[in-house]
Amino acid sequence: MIGGMRTGTEPGLVGTNGRRAECLDLAGSCGPFLPSRAALVAARDSLREVWRYPEERSTRLRAALADCHAVEPDAVLVGNGSDEILDLLLRAAVRPGDEGVVPAWSFPRVRVLLRACGAVPVDAPMVDGKVSLESIAARVGPRTRVVVLANPNNPTGDAFTADALDALVRALPNEVALLLDEAHVDFSAPAYATVGRTLLEHHPGRRIAFVRSFSKARGLAGLRLGYGVGRVAEAAGLLGICSVNAVAQAAGMAALADARHLESVRQACAVSRAALDRLLRTHGWRPQRSEAGFVLAQFDGDAVAFAEALAEVGVRIRSMRDWGLPEGYARFAVGPRWTVTRLAEAMRQVSSR
Repeated sequence: MIGGMRTGTEPGLVGTNGRRAECLDLAGSCGPFLPSRAALVAARDSLREVWRYPEERSTRLRAALADCHAVEPDAVLVGNGSDEILDLLLRAAVRPGDEGVVPAWSFPRVRVLLRACGAVPVDAPMVDGKVSLESIAARVGPRTRVVVLANPNNPTGDAFTADALDALVRALPNEVALLLDEAHVDFSAPAYATVGRTLLEHHPGRRIAFVRSFSKARGLAGLRLGYGVGRVAEAAGLLGICSVNAVAQAAGMAALADARHLESVRQACAVSRAALDRLLRTHGWRPQRSEAGFVLAQFDGDAVAFAEALAEVGVRIRSMRDWGLPEGYARFAVGPRWTVTRLAEAMRQVSSR
């Protein structure tokens, strides 16, 4: 309990038709990590003035984020989830008929947003199931206006250092923007935390921006809060009034200030990710190295059928066939250590059939 607010102990257990069912949901892109207690208290306290309109441009939150990333507040754009930020940045970057280059295995929403702008998504081939910066550079053509790269990538989990991406920026024509989706970077090793900011510092004249989310490691998915940093001025002009509600702003401020909680989630994720890797290998899967809140793995069987069998015993994972990956691939969200134990029990049940 937090000030009369019940937080629960297993937030990943979900149900349908309004009934709580003992089903662990690991089909999302990260596991059920609880938000900061400070964020929950701030959200609750903000309800006392819920009759007021929120700050139209999230001024205080933008200032706090600017301080966090060592930029000016005008270089920060806050919106209703990172999806809205991606949408606005893409609308500012491309026009009908332009092209946007993305890894072949990447978040499908980006292609949807590009098409909504009238742009054409261009897939860069994967190499050994991983993102290839050389493939991305090779797919850039005269109509390319943006490269969108998740770092870490979803669903593969691989990530690039600032040095590697610095080389990519130098290879791109000046008119091509680089948009980094860093929604999962809070689960990564500390070396990846400043990649976006480093690129901004090294290339002040280039159209570069990175996007982050409060939905993943900070556990505020239900409040819908995300932000972008960098060349965001054009996109800021497209942002609606009061896009971010007052509760989300208050919780976001508190979550941002609670560095200890974020670090505890990052460390817990690393421990669980290693345990998940071992578990999957025990059952014949081939997991890929991941810096994200999920692990992509392949096995010599029908991943769709396996996912359905797991669901029957109370655990959901995501088969990746509908993302265009080959047969046998599935993505497993990484949660607190108890989620790996629960998954192990479910996999034993399926294997014993």
